[in-house]
Amino acid sequence: MDNSLMDHVKANRSKSLQFLLRIITLTCGLLFILSGIIIQLNKRMTENQVSLVSRAFINLLVTEDSGHYVLYSFFFYNQYPNIIHLFPIVLYAFLGIARFMQEIHQLVSPSVASKLLVISRWASVNQSPVHRFIAYCEVFTFPIMLWEILAGHMFILAPLFYYNFLKMRYTSRRNGSVRMVFSELHTSACFIAAHRNCPTIISSVIYKMDSVISRLNPIVTTTTPPPPPRTE
Repeated sequence: MDNSLMDHVKANRSKSLQFLLRIITLTCGLLFILSGIIIQLNKRMTENQVSLVSRAFINLLVTEDSGHYVLYSFFFYNQYPNIIHLFPIVLYAFLGIARFMQEIHQLVSPSVASKLLVISRWASVNQSPVHRFIAYCEVFTFPIMLWEILAGHMFILAPLFYYNFLKMRYTSRRNGSVRMVFSELHTSACFIAAHRNCPTIISSVIYKMDSVISRLNPIVTTTTPPPPPRTE
């Protein structure tokens, strides 16, 4: 039996390699979902004493950043692969790793501790730019998604789901990066549209698109400035 299997593998090297890579892809995909995101969400549930089968759980899912990315991960798991979809997950994981390195650096040898501190300090200093980059990825995924629909790579209702995801990110209580990015894009678009060298037709299109996006932006109920981003 074993010899027959090995003979088949040797005779079909390409198919066997594809099989192995697909197993790895499936495993990584499951880990992609069942990663620190769900663990973080479980931590929030424990802190707030929320039952899995309750309305409070649904409320937590749509208000906690970790809950947003549970939905995000399930949504993109079976979609057409695009590297921009992975940037937020990978970068949030990196920030979480760096924070843990800061906690354990005193428990390891000095040579290892120095390397851990370099990484954790870099992440701490650059946390705001990283969150800003993640927010830009989240925002620009939407127009990329529209292009993927036209190319036949994504189902037609995908933007409806993703719009609701963006609404959750926009109203996040712990991370105001998406609101900041939309504000920056609004300012830049209005500056371009108002420039004297900008053709009238392009200026008109920019103003109309900006008006539509402004109407679609959800109302943020908080009256205080958004807190600085926190690592998940």
